[in-house]
Amino acid sequence: MEDYDKIDNDTKTVSTHRNNVFGTLVNFFKHKDEDQCVNVDYGKDDITKKEEDYQITICQDGKFVATFDTENLRIKLLKNTNYRPFKFDEKINFSNQSDEIDETIAYFKINNDFIIEKFYNTDYKPPLFEETQDDNDIYFSDSDEITAKDKKNDSKKGEKNDEFKWSFDMSNIYKKNDDEFFVFIAISRINIREDMKNTKEKKKDDNKKHEKEHLSKISFKCVNKESVHVNVYENMKEDNKSKKGTAIYCIELKSQNRENENEVNKKENENEEKENGEKENIYTLNAVTCYYSNNISGICKFVRNSYDDNKLKRFIILNIHGIYNLEFSNNYGSFKLGEKFEYPQILKRKLSNWYSDRNDGCMTRLLSCIYDKYFLVTLYKKVIELLEVYSLEKMELETTVKRVKEEEDRLDNFIKKDNNNIYDNFIISRLHLCYTQGNNIIKLYCMENGLQVASKKFDEIEKIHLLEFIDSDEKLLIIGEDFKEDKDSKKDKKKLKFIVWDLYDTGKYELTELPMTNLENIDTRLAKISGNVLQIDDKGKVSSVLEKIEEVKKKKLYKVNKVVGPRIKLKEDIGKKLNGSSDEKHIIHYIEKIKFEPIVNDKEPWVSGDYERNSYRLYQHEEIEILQLIIGRSTVQIWHQIKDSNKGEPFLEYIWTNRILINQEREQTKLRIEKFEMFESNSKTNDFYLKVYWYERKDNEESTKEEEDEEICHIEDKIEEINKVNKMDEVEKEKRKQEIINSAKKVKRCEKVIQQKDIIEKFYAVRHACKALEHLNKRYINKELVDNYVRVRNYEEMITYIKHIIWKFVKYEPQNIKLLDVRYNIMKNLILGDCDDLIKFILFGDDKTFRNKNKDIVHIPSNKLWLGKKFLRDDDLDFDEVKDNPSIENKEFELQNNMELAMYHCKDKDSTIVAYLLEYYSSHAVNDAGWMCTVSKEIPMLFEYNYDDYAEKLFYKECFEGQTHDSLELN
Repeated sequence: MEDYDKIDNDTKTVSTHRNNVFGTLVNFFKHKDEDQCVNVDYGKDDITKKEEDYQITICQDGKFVATFDTENLRIKLLKNTNYRPFKFDEKINFSNQSDEIDETIAYFKINNDFIIEKFYNTDYKPPLFEETQDDNDIYFSDSDEITAKDKKNDSKKGEKNDEFKWSFDMSNIYKKNDDEFFVFIAISRINIREDMKNTKEKKKDDNKKHEKEHLSKISFKCVNKESVHVNVYENMKEDNKSKKGTAIYCIELKSQNRENENEVNKKENENEEKENGEKENIYTLNAVTCYYSNNISGICKFVRNSYDDNKLKRFIILNIHGIYNLEFSNNYGSFKLGEKFEYPQILKRKLSNWYSDRNDGCMTRLLSCIYDKYFLVTLYKKVIELLEVYSLEKMELETTVKRVKEEEDRLDNFIKKDNNNIYDNFIISRLHLCYTQGNNIIKLYCMENGLQVASKKFDEIEKIHLLEFIDSDEKLLIIGEDFKEDKDSKKDKKKLKFIVWDLYDTGKYELTELPMTNLENIDTRLAKISGNVLQIDDKGKVSSVLEKIEEVKKKKLYKVNKVVGPRIKLKEDIGKKLNGSSDEKHIIHYIEKIKFEPIVNDKEPWVSGDYERNSYRLYQHEEIEILQLIIGRSTVQIWHQIKDSNKGEPFLEYIWTNRILINQEREQTKLRIEKFEMFESNSKTNDFYLKVYWYERKDNEESTKEEEDEEICHIEDKIEEINKVNKMDEVEKEKRKQEIINSAKKVKRCEKVIQQKDIIEKFYAVRHACKALEHLNKRYINKELVDNYVRVRNYEEMITYIKHIIWKFVKYEPQNIKLLDVRYNIMKNLILGDCDDLIKFILFGDDKTFRNKNKDIVHIPSNKLWLGKKFLRDDDLDFDEVKDNPSIENKEFELQNNMELAMYHCKDKDSTIVAYLLEYYSSHAVNDAGWMCTVSKEIPMLFEYNYDDYAEKLFYKECFEGQTHDSLELN
């Protein structure tokens, strides 16, 4: 006991000194006439007094992450080393990244008054609570010693006071000058009774009296960079009683160059910068400024500026009373309570009346309404559901979704054991809104017009916790919960499942299971934004969820790839013409000792004269069934023949076109084979890998065909010389080739890889088939390419086969064709391909295929394109004619949607496509005005292009008639 007394006396001495310091800080918030700056040392903790309870948040662009231990009040700022940026065209390989996020930028501890108590070194790791239980029997407080048993009881997680909850958010990192940056981290200790519940004895809004009130401000300067042992405990005379409040920490950083880095790390970082397309900074902590108010609490939210990446638009606090906007100066030197925004009336009534008996009041309900800079309000009337999406940046309505709820997802029939915890869940990408009621059904809507894109039910899960668009909005991550009965305990056991839905490439989804604890706190243990999903575990370790999923996927692929057989050696021979003579332009590649007679010889009828072709046998069962791949001047085709008693003719299975412009297609710009490999397989067809390349004119480069051909020949000769060098390794050869290609001034090299999976996967086949229809039609209308009856007949036969590929997909998978159209705008390909009959079938079906207006919609209108995509290509509007005719107005080059394109493309000729689109959009617009988003702005264009009759009939459509009271109420 004497030793303990001595320690206690020493501690009291140090504590007295600290009480003087922190007493000054506490008094500052009471007398805030002038700013103060306090020096705070770096330190470390000997013990962790309470069991850790972590929360995690991520900034709006996904580059940085912050963690907060709500029990021990430790805040950490880290760089997201698994950052996944949005890429417009190219796929990113994250396979070399680690799933652990451990690059700390700043680390500090606060007390109950939100005052910074100490800074930690970036490599400091505090002792875990469970470890300190074994090493320490007592710890000190304001009074005397407390037994370990009492300590454990007081520190036990789960037995918390429900009077307070925490909210936690951070901003992007902003640039102050060349080498100085800053980031905001906000925390709020929420008084549930005052700010999340509507109690009878409470005033209507206690926060009104604090409007325009400035937040207190104090700066903390880091003075000691070395980690030192500070033998003090938190028994200073601060107000240990928890009270509500909100603090904003402005963390000031300095960027650091890499002059002192070793060569290996420097090279790795340079490669990463090159891949991400931006320079990477190394940040060090300089100071922290705290803005504080104990008059308001609620859900913290930083809202970025969409038009300026280096500016913060607003900081808001949401609670049961409304949305409070905190105004800040231009240099972010001060914050004050500003304008208060009210919730829509229907939501306001729900918040006030429905959640008073819940532990967290309406906090969880409000959190379910927020994603990034958007706020969702749901309204119900009988079977009609209305989703209103508001912009927190502009504080105005962004879009409205109206739908008739299906029987399977009506809330009346949706009953689960944990139904008190079922809330709406939504996310918004750059173009789409994804929504679920918390069950296992997901709806995808277009943000521009509120029209439904897709609906899918996942039977593997019963409850959805989290949604996030990933891989540049190409895929959807779904984290759901599955209930399974535990045979031993005979209780329901919760199991977390991760689903990745490939929306636009395959339409399929993959299921993965990862170990994750604390399902009850999953919302605070996961952070998601902009395709980045991070997790924090019980020990404060931050990791990438997507990286873990990819690791599991790679292991599965490795097992599959091991099944691939050895490479097959091929031989070459010269083909034969129809008259039996040799055809030196047609090279046959075959397996030794297996006879192969091509089933097709010439399948590019638009090419005048002879041209080079290469054929490969992918499969052959005696002479009954044959699968042939043929590579022509601008297409790769796969033909299939099954010889039965009726002597079946070859039919087209797959076609890909390089879509080269008509005025550039010639012998020198033909498809060239860089690599072809075939492997033995257990499946029907052999696995193969084909890589082709071709040359096109560089963008905005004016040159003659002779100059281009000369440069192409020079590139090919140089590459051939490199290939002949035996002493050079493959890596060096590839590097030299790339240097030659990049040095070209007039032409660029384009490449395409085609594998067996591209043929098997219907999404790929249909997408390329639609592009092929456009490619072929542009060549058909050029009279120089199709000049006789035989060529026209062969062309029409090929068109029929291509249309049949698309027709089957539309008939049996209408939702998937709509996803393809939304992502790749295949309707544009069909318009430019003059596919009147196929467009009619997509829009209206046929006599045998009834198209339900609500369930089987295959096409929706849109004015917005996928990011990074252009609506028109150079020859879509016959640009050669346009350039030669200066009288044509420039506005025709600014066509932005399919309705405009159809009107321009069909003017002065058959306008059936225009009639189909107008009828389709106007008939659906009776139930939702969003269908007219492209037609309404093009009505003047109808008269300009002499579609007067169509315009007159359009105004007699039911969508222009008066609406009932009920429809007005819901619109």
